[in-house]
Amino acid sequence: MNNKIKDILMIINYILFTGIFLISALYNTEYQLLIITLTFLFLTSYTIRVFFIYDSENYKYLSCLFLIIDFILIFILNLYDNSHLSLCLYYFMLEDIVLNFRLIFGIIASIFSFILYCVNLSIMVNFEFATIFVKILLSLSIFCIIYLIFFLVRYLLRQTEIIDVSLKEIIIEKLEKEIIYMNLKEAYEKLEVITTLKERNKIAREIHDTVGHTLTTVLVEIEASKRLMKINPDLSLEKLCLAQGQVRKGLNDIRGSVRVLEKGDELLEFYPSLESIIKDTQIHSDVTIKSEIDYSLNLTNEVQKIILSSLIEGLTNGIRHGKSTAFLFKLIKKENKVLFSLVDNGEGAATLNYGFGLRAMRDRVYDIEGSFNINSDEGEGLEIIITIPYYKACQL
Repeated sequence: MNNKIKDILMIINYILFTGIFLISALYNTEYQLLIITLTFLFLTSYTIRVFFIYDSENYKYLSCLFLIIDFILIFILNLYDNSHLSLCLYYFMLEDIVLNFRLIFGIIASIFSFILYCVNLSIMVNFEFATIFVKILLSLSIFCIIYLIFFLVRYLLRQTEIIDVSLKEIIIEKLEKEIIYMNLKEAYEKLEVITTLKERNKIAREIHDTVGHTLTTVLVEIEASKRLMKINPDLSLEKLCLAQGQVRKGLNDIRGSVRVLEKGDELLEFYPSLESIIKDTQIHSDVTIKSEIDYSLNLTNEVQKIILSSLIEGLTNGIRHGKSTAFLFKLIKKENKVLFSLVDNGEGAATLNYGFGLRAMRDRVYDIEGSFNINSDEGEGLEIIITIPYYKACQL
């Protein structure tokens, strides 16, 4: 039961119980001590049942025992209450039974409660049949109305609990998807950084080898020039000119390497990056990606960037929004065009909303006179198709 509603009903019950017991004690002065004792025992039993037994899964059977004790105390109280107000306690017990016990036991307990009520009622009217019959019929209708009211209340509370649980599960699932998306994004960024660092280290080694070889050649030419300076000045000058040429060449090599290092991503290898994205996505997102890639395609740098970004965007959207678990990726030549295709098994959508990533992807494709299409139906997954004219996509 909803804790807030449970607390409200409990407070109302305590107030009404206290009021009924207080009025009964004041009305029946000769039995005040007995009524006060019964009040104390009833409130103690009710408190133990409500606060300790209902919230415990291990001692559920004790709730039946304490319920019987409560009925016995109410029955005894009605024997000594000449105000007959304590009969109302059966109605409150009926509310407690409907809200806190299972359906079958609740019906049995309700019938038992009504029988005790009828016995108390019969004793009060000295077993006058006509009076008993009318009052029992009236009381039965009241019992039925109260039972139905609180049965509906219980049903609504159960539905509220189901909705709350479902909302929590949705929130948790959303957070998990967000975490996966962030991990995937972080993995892509790390992959780009690592790949870039590898390429820069490769360039650094090439600079070292190139400059080292150049300087070694220059030193040899200078040493030869020194030895030939007195013997053959012309040949010595030629050696110096050769050394000068080697210095210029080494300087140009250094400048070219520095320009590459400054831009950073110019020397990223396309196909290894493509394979790394697929592999990393499978590892971090627990999805299956099958691929068909034509490694003979000599794509331009611009197209390479479009393919990489489109693959990342398609995988990310499929995992995050489509809840996809499997993808089929193709990068092939088809009818004088380069075909990019990414199909997933996600939820799909009847209506597509182009976010920033999809719009940017589409605009980049249109800039190189390509075509961009998304095919999707609700529950049927999603397919991204990009076609680029071969003469635009490849370096001829």
